[in-house]
Amino acid sequence: MRLREELDLDLAISWVIDSGVQNANGGFYAWYDCEKEQYSFLYPEITGYAIQCLVELYRLTGKNVFLWRANAAGDWLLNIQREDGAFHCKYFDGHGKIEMSSYVFDAGICLSGLLSLFEATSNEKFLKPSLEIADWLLKNQNSDGSFIAGYDPSSAVIEDSHWSRTSGCHHLKNLLFLLKLHEILEDKRFFDSAERLLKWGLGLQSDSGRFCASYKLNETYSHANCYAVEGLLKATRLFSRETLSEHIIRAARWLSNVQNEDGSIWNYYNSRREKIKPSEALAQALRIWILTQEYFDVGKKEFEMNIRKGLHFLGKMQCVNGNIHSVGGIYYGQRNGEKIKHINAWATLFTIQALSFLKEKGGNPSPLEALF
Repeated sequence: MRLREELDLDLAISWVIDSGVQNANGGFYAWYDCEKEQYSFLYPEITGYAIQCLVELYRLTGKNVFLWRANAAGDWLLNIQREDGAFHCKYFDGHGKIEMSSYVFDAGICLSGLLSLFEATSNEKFLKPSLEIADWLLKNQNSDGSFIAGYDPSSAVIEDSHWSRTSGCHHLKNLLFLLKLHEILEDKRFFDSAERLLKWGLGLQSDSGRFCASYKLNETYSHANCYAVEGLLKATRLFSRETLSEHIIRAARWLSNVQNEDGSIWNYYNSRREKIKPSEALAQALRIWILTQEYFDVGKKEFEMNIRKGLHFLGKMQCVNGNIHSVGGIYYGQRNGEKIKHINAWATLFTIQALSFLKEKGGNPSPLEALF
């Protein structure tokens, strides 16, 4: 498949390396605000994503700059890790303010990043802190297999109607680190935790293929929905591929069916919340379509048009005119036909991974290996 000319992979990678989205201490900002001409806050979760993307770019290219940057990001996470193994949510650069909430999902992404570094470098300094995160996470798994959302600054459990602040489908992505730890350590605790999470999470998928945000919320948030599918993709390595493939294909086809004519997808479905066209979730959908097309029993042409249309929309979301802090990055999305003027870190990272998957199709290691 030829990559759409509108979307420039090298330019997106240059934004990650050269824009300043990674600060001098190694952490990554969530976004760059084009109107205010400033970065937002340093975000441990996004730093975890960045590490995984940088390690993958190092594997693909052999360029040391990617591994250096990943190491710097990993060191920053180690420096801010709390004694209990978890992380505060946000760090506001310049005036020392910290959002003291801690989220299970965020800690899991940080853990996945550190494990990527450990595998790439064999440096034990990344393994022990990873196990401390894992112990904290296991303590916050409920008996039914679900995870709590996290804790507020007063140490009260977070629980409300927002998708990220409840036990939700996005926690299925925890399967990535649970099964990775089981593979590295051969520790049955992590396999058992993953098995209980998988059983709980599959109940959130509707007959149409979409994942409800939680058992309390019948709405679907596309970003969280895609996290759930990514978790299932990882689970095929150790659980029944035949059983899980049906769930994955159904989820991929639901995303295909709801894609808009311009290539975008909406942020919410079955919901009255404000609708925007987010780049993050579309880039995730691209990854899911590419992997489903490559590894499961669907026609090799299925999802081809979805992928092409999605690339075209993301091409329109790539910043090509601006300063060094914005050019090459991906805007968060579109609201009422207008770009949301935030150059979003995770949307850019996910887009880089989707384009890398296209270039690697049929290769060895495979894109599925690359994601995990």
